[in-house]
Amino acid sequence: MTLEELLADLPKVCDTGVKRNAQGYQEKWNGYKLHIDAIDGGLPVSCLLTSASLHDSQAAIPLAQLTAGRVDNLYDLMDSAYDAAEIRACSERLGHVPIIDPNPRRDAHKQAELKREALARRSIGQLTPQARRYRERLTVERVNGRLKDEFGGRHVRVRGHAKVLCHLMFGIVALLVDQLMRLTL
Repeated sequence: MTLEELLADLPKVCDTGVKRNAQGYQEKWNGYKLHIDAIDGGLPVSCLLTSASLHDSQAAIPLAQLTAGRVDNLYDLMDSAYDAAEIRACSERLGHVPIIDPNPRRDAHKQAELKREALARRSIGQLTPQARRYRERLTVERVNGRLKDEFGGRHVRVRGHAKVLCHLMFGIVALLVDQLMRLTL
């Protein structure tokens, strides 16, 4: 599919989203979800606003293609929610190296194997090049957090996809300018 077809296929209606937080509790909200692709330095490059119920992995391919058209990047760093063969294949077609945290998906054997491997690496102090690069993924989490806490992304008081997108894009522009100023000082 073309990028335009992929973007048109994403749902854009206001609905309910559910996500597990770091403590394992479910959080619910009504509205939308902003998917952000950021580069080193915490600079947002691409954003997509979708229905809150859309799983993050469903926006990965259109977001990666959108970003690839704007910047030249070598790696795609993603958490375990994006561990899918289609996403890896898309990343490789774009000429990127996919670094995606493995997701055992309730496979007890695979979970145990991943834990043993991580313990063995920690005990000998080994950090693979992929693990070093994966640490940079925290940049995106900081971008999301700053947008919510400092630039009005947590409580949006407008209705409709276009108005919500406009409100959040003002926050993204302000965040981008702030990050650029921090990098140049």
